[in-house]
Amino acid sequence: MKKEEPEEIVRYNKYTEMTQEKLRGRKEIQATYNEVSKDNRIAGIDDGNFKFCIVAGNNSALVRRVLETREWWSELPDKQTTLFNFKWCPTSKFC
Repeated sequence: MKKEEPEEIVRYNKYTEMTQEKLRGRKEIQATYNEVSKDNRIAGIDDGNFKFCIVAGNNSALVRRVLETREWWSELPDKQTTLFNFKWCPTSKFC
Protein backbone atom coordinates (compact mmCIF):
# COMPACT_ATOMS: atom_id res chain seq x y z
CA MET A 1 0.00 0.00 0.00
CA LYS A 2 1.38 3.40 -1.02
CA LYS A 3 1.72 5.92 1.75
CA GLU A 4 0.59 9.50 1.01
CA GLU A 5 3.16 12.24 1.32
CA PRO A 6 2.56 14.93 3.92
CA GLU A 7 0.89 18.09 2.61
CA GLU A 8 4.01 20.20 3.20
CA ILE A 9 6.10 17.93 0.98
CA VAL A 10 3.45 18.03 -1.76
CA ARG A 11 3.39 21.85 -1.61
CA TYR A 12 7.19 21.97 -1.67
CA ASN A 13 7.32 19.69 -4.71
CA LYS A 14 4.77 21.85 -6.55
CA TYR A 15 6.73 24.98 -5.63
CA THR A 16 9.96 23.38 -6.89
CA GLU A 17 8.30 22.38 -10.17
CA MET A 18 6.94 25.91 -10.67
CA THR A 19 10.34 27.42 -9.90
CA GLN A 20 12.06 25.10 -12.37
CA GLU A 21 9.47 25.99 -15.02
CA LYS A 22 10.07 29.71 -14.45
CA LEU A 23 13.82 29.20 -14.74
CA ARG A 24 13.39 27.30 -18.01
CA GLY A 25 11.22 30.14 -19.32
CA ARG A 26 13.81 32.73 -18.35
CA LYS A 27 16.58 30.74 -20.01
CA GLU A 28 14.53 30.51 -23.20
CA ILE A 29 13.89 34.26 -23.15
CA GLN A 30 17.59 34.97 -22.57
CA ALA A 31 18.57 32.64 -25.42
CA THR A 32 16.09 34.38 -27.74
CA TYR A 33 17.41 37.80 -26.68
CA ASN A 34 20.98 36.69 -27.33
CA GLU A 35 20.05 35.46 -30.80
CA VAL A 36 18.24 38.70 -31.64
CA SER A 37 21.21 40.68 -30.36
CA LYS A 38 23.60 38.69 -32.54
CA ASP A 39 21.36 39.28 -35.56
CA ASN A 40 21.17 43.01 -34.82
CA ARG A 41 24.90 43.50 -34.36
CA ILE A 42 26.15 46.01 -36.88
CA ALA A 43 28.91 44.15 -38.68
CA GLY A 44 32.33 45.74 -38.61
CA ILE A 45 31.33 48.90 -36.74
CA ASP A 46 32.95 49.13 -33.33
CA ASP A 47 34.27 52.65 -33.01
CA GLY A 48 34.43 52.55 -29.22
CA ASN A 49 31.54 54.99 -28.87
CA PHE A 50 28.47 54.56 -26.78
CA LYS A 51 25.36 53.90 -28.85
CA PHE A 52 21.98 55.56 -28.37
CA CYS A 53 18.53 55.17 -29.86
CA ILE A 54 15.87 57.90 -29.84
CA VAL A 55 12.15 57.33 -30.47
CA ALA A 56 10.18 60.44 -31.50
CA GLY A 57 8.19 62.25 -28.82
CA ASN A 58 8.70 63.49 -25.25
CA ASN A 59 11.51 66.00 -25.94
CA SER A 60 13.33 63.60 -28.24
CA ALA A 61 14.78 66.45 -30.33
CA LEU A 62 16.33 68.02 -27.24
CA VAL A 63 17.82 64.72 -26.05
CA ARG A 64 19.19 64.03 -29.56
CA ARG A 65 20.79 67.51 -29.72
CA VAL A 66 22.45 67.05 -26.33
CA LEU A 67 23.81 63.60 -27.16
CA GLU A 68 25.09 64.75 -30.55
CA THR A 69 27.32 67.28 -28.77
CA ARG A 70 29.12 64.38 -27.06
CA GLU A 71 31.87 62.92 -29.25
CA TRP A 72 31.73 59.56 -27.49
CA TRP A 73 28.04 58.97 -28.35
CA SER A 74 26.68 57.91 -31.73
CA GLU A 75 23.10 57.34 -32.81
CA LEU A 76 22.07 53.97 -34.15
CA PRO A 77 20.35 54.17 -37.53
CA ASP A 78 18.07 51.18 -36.88
CA LYS A 79 15.51 51.56 -34.07
CA GLN A 80 14.98 47.78 -33.86
CA THR A 81 18.48 46.95 -32.68
CA THR A 82 18.94 45.72 -29.12
CA LEU A 83 22.58 46.70 -28.83
CA PHE A 84 22.52 50.20 -27.39
CA ASN A 85 23.74 51.90 -24.23
CA PHE A 86 20.86 54.37 -23.96
CA LYS A 87 17.33 54.49 -25.35
CA TRP A 88 14.97 57.47 -25.10
CA CYS A 89 11.28 56.95 -25.78
CA PRO A 90 7.92 58.21 -24.54
CA THR A 91 6.63 56.15 -21.63
CA SER A 92 3.18 55.92 -23.19
CA LYS A 93 4.59 53.99 -26.17
CA PHE A 94 5.97 50.49 -26.08
CA CYS A 95 9.51 50.80 -27.34
